[in-house]
Amino acid sequence: MRKKVLFFKWFGYASVVAALYFLPTVCRMMTDGFSLARITSEFPPETTWDTVPTAASDSEECKYALNQPYRYLGSGGQCFAFISQDNRYVVKFFKTRFIKFGSLFFQTLPFIPQKTRQRKIDKALFKLRRDFNSYLIASRDLKEESGILYLHLNKTTDLRKNLRITDKLGINHSIDLDQMEFAVQRRAELAYPYIDSLIRKNQFEKAKSAIHSLIDISVKRCKKGIYDEDAKIERNFGFLDDQPLLIDIGRFVKDPSRQNRSIYQQDLQGITRQLRTWIEKQHPDLTDYFNEALHLEET
Repeated sequence: MRKKVLFFKWFGYASVVAALYFLPTVCRMMTDGFSLARITSEFPPETTWDTVPTAASDSEECKYALNQPYRYLGSGGQCFAFISQDNRYVVKFFKTRFIKFGSLFFQTLPFIPQKTRQRKIDKALFKLRRDFNSYLIASRDLKEESGILYLHLNKTTDLRKNLRITDKLGINHSIDLDQMEFAVQRRAELAYPYIDSLIRKNQFEKAKSAIHSLIDISVKRCKKGIYDEDAKIERNFGFLDDQPLLIDIGRFVKDPSRQNRSIYQQDLQGITRQLRTWIEKQHPDLTDYFNEALHLEET
């Protein structure tokens, strides 16, 4: 009897420990890692992150975009994304994770070596600055190509706008946009499903034009002296109103050497290799057209 009591006692302890160990993982799965704390920061304003004034036409569209509720769409490397009620816009809130200005959460733990703390701080801030810089490049140099309407990287007092969002659990939140780092972007359909839909509708000429435009937008980006460190067509390229868009704008860096034809051809080879593999597998009838379009671009 005593052994049985001890067994259940230790089994109970083990169950509690296991529950506590796996609870954070379960919570992350249910919420996709989103919480208000993860998009809230204490960063002071920096002139480095001042954004360009929004054009009048874009400003009206942006006001319209932000005058509607948003629901959870997904999580990427830099941001949590929410889609508008009319499915035409996406608001991306930057992941500040557990960063606070000048410190990290674990700094309060006495057994963490100072060098480890500083290394974590430097790594987190480096990534954040890289992300901010990429979005700035998109808003300044690739505005049309990326569909970005508005970028807000410094806290302000003039927006006076609260955005209602619904997270993955269906919980509603009211977000003070003056206090958030975020971007507003037109929503595009992913490139491959878009081309698939054209093929199903027997719109072969439009499909050919779409294939060519994916090559063309990549060349335009290179000619502006910008390198995309994550140029994956299947998830980072899309179409809106039959025009290509660069959906993921979080890995752009300035690189004037990309304007050199011999250099940007290397970019083009990587991108078109992905596209060729997909076309040969999904739509082999378009392979000859693809090769022709690529040859015209290379000559």
